[in-house]
Parts: sequence; C-alpha cells; structure tokens
Amino acid sequence: MIDPAWKRSTGGRGTIAVRRYIGLHDPDGHVPFALERADRRLTGGDFDIESVRQDDAGDFWFGDEFGPYLLHTDEDGKLLEPPIELPGVASPQNPPVAPFNAAPTLRRSSGFEGMALAADGETPYPMLEGALIGDPDQRRRMIYEYSPEEGGYTGQTWQYRMEAEGHAIGDFTRLGRTTFVVIERDNLQGAAAQFKKLYVVDLREADDDGFLVKREVVDLLHIDPAGVPLGARPGDVGLGAELSFPFQTIEDVLPLGGRRLLVLNDNNFPFSNGRNPARPDPNEAIILDVPGLRG
Repeated sequence: MIDPAWKRSTGGRGTIAVRRYIGLHDPDGHVPFALERADRRLTGGDFDIESVRQDDAGDFWFGDEFGPYLLHTDEDGKLLEPPIELPGVASPQNPPVAPFNAAPTLRRSSGFEGMALAADGETPYPMLEGALIGDPDQRRRMIYEYSPEEGGYTGQTWQYRMEAEGHAIGDFTRLGRTTFVVIERDNLQGAAAQFKKLYVVDLREADDDGFLVKREVVDLLHIDPAGVPLGARPGDVGLGAELSFPFQTIEDVLPLGGRRLLVLNDNNFPFSNGRNPARPDPNEAIILDVPGLRG
C-alpha cells in the first residue's frame, strides 16, 4: 500500500511513502518447476509479474509475461493453485528453466501486461502486451476471459488494434460496467518519445473488422499542469509550461471516480532515464482530470 503526499498548485511535498507490501510465496508446492529460492518465495527469476487485481473475495490475480501465466493468491500472497497457462500460447521462457521453449508462439516480454476485472468483481480479463508470432496482423492485441468458477478460459476474446506495430500495451483497467481504459505506448523515452496515450474502449462496440472501437482521452506527452509546480532540474524533460510523461514504460492507470485517472510509470530502475538523460528515472504518479472520460 502506498501513501502519496500530492504536490498541488497550493503546495505539497510530492512524495510517496510505502506503508505495506506482500511477497508472493508457494509453500504448498503448486509451481511445477524449480524456483530460484529454496524457501519458495517467488522472485523475478520465476515469474515476470506485470499486472495485479484483487477480486471481491479478497484474493489477488497476477498477470505474468514468462508463461504467460495467471497466478492466483490469497490476500497474503500465498499461491492457491498451479500457475494457469493460456492454451496454445507460450513465450520463449515457458517453461522458465533450461531448455527454454524452442518453438514459442509469443515473443519474449510480450505476455500479460494489463489485466482488468469484469464488473462482477471476480472474472479476470488478461491482455497480451505483444502480438502472437504467427498473427498476420502484428497490430492485433488479444484480450481473454478467464472464469475462476469454471477453472478455465471461456473462449471469449476481444481484439484491440494498435496504432503502430511497434507499440506496446501498458495497462488495461475497467472504467465502467463494459468500458475500459488502455495505455498504448511506443518504446521510446525522454525527448525521443512520440506516442504515450490513453484510450477508452467498450467491449460491446467493435468495428467492421472485429476490433474494439477506440476513443482517445489523454495524450500523456501533452498535459496541462494546471498550476502545479513541476520543479524541473537541469536536463529534465517535459517539466515546463506543458507536462510530459515521457517514460519508456507507463504501466498503471487507475480510475479514481468521476473524471479523474491516476497514472504511474515503471522506472525499470536503474536503466530508464526518460525524465533526465543523466539520472535514473524515479517512479512518478500523477492524477489527471479528463473531461469526457466517461463519454
């Protein structure tokens, strides 16, 4: 749990305190392959966790890029069942022990990046970050439906079309009963960044080609700071009369009610330097007021 002290036009520290965290662990031996740690604490060498949702029962669902897998834990991070594979889809790291998969259907680091929960509070909708290798349309990204009650994928899918092949998904979050927010981004950072946007889609609305209809709601490279002091240091990018969120990986969006969205980056510490080419990126969080967010 994090506790932000927001910087506003009226003042504020602009800091984030970490109040509580959980660690994922598998004491009951659900993971069928060797783990990095003998105490069965799960690490980034076992799974590449990119998304998390808590269902109405209090359990957590995590989306992983290595499998791609879904991981189901209790509220304390204890794994409750074996990692859940997506039928017919496997990355080079599936399985994540040598020998690696020699015939993957998904490229490395292209698994479950975003994952929403349905309006019922229990059904995960995981979304692939990248295209399937064999897909003739490399701009297609797939969204799946998993039923915890049935213990399997339902076969229901949705298609999202990227604005360019090289773009990636940052997050996929429910906004309304059938509407969702998508982060779509390029793989660039700092002054070179060209595309970081938020779209709203409705699972009931598809175009003639079967792709979800997209509605742009935010350009994260062009934000009105609305009087909030940005505190730029020498060399900082995007902290001027206009605020830019120029990070390589922007991976979290959370509706806060009404027109407000919380957006956060993944700083890939210490390897990304989108805010300042001379400094490792911090984790930054911003709250946006988005007119027309809900249509």
